[in-house]
Amino acid sequence: MDILIDFVSQFIQNRHEDDHFDRLNYQITPFLFVLLSLVNISKLYIGSAINCFAKAEFKEGWVQYTNDYCLVENTYYIRSDERIPLQKELRNRERIAYYQASCKCKACLF
Repeated sequence: MDILIDFVSQFIQNRHEDDHFDRLNYQITPFLFVLLSLVNISKLYIGSAINCFAKAEFKEGWVQYTNDYCLVENTYYIRSDERIPLQKELRNRERIAYYQASCKCKACLF
C-alpha cells in the first residue's frame, strides 16, 4: 500500500517550477481522461453502447452481433424519419469516425 501512496503522491506534490496551469496540465487532465474513458467503458458493459438498425426478422443473437459490429466499425447517423441513402458518397458524408480507446490513449500520453 505504501508503494501506491508514494506513486500517487509524486504526482500530487507541488513543484516550485510550475504554476497553476502546469499543474492543471499534468495532474487534472490525465485524471479527466481516465474518468471519461471509464465512463465510456462502463457504457459498453452496463447497458447498450449503441443501437444499430436490425431487420425485424433478426433473432436476439443476430441483433447483438449487429450492435457489436456497429460498435467497432465506423457508423453513420440517419434520423428515424429519413431513408437510408443508397449512394456510398451520401452515407460517408454522415459518417461518424469514433474509436473507443481515444480517451485511454490520450490519458497514457499525458
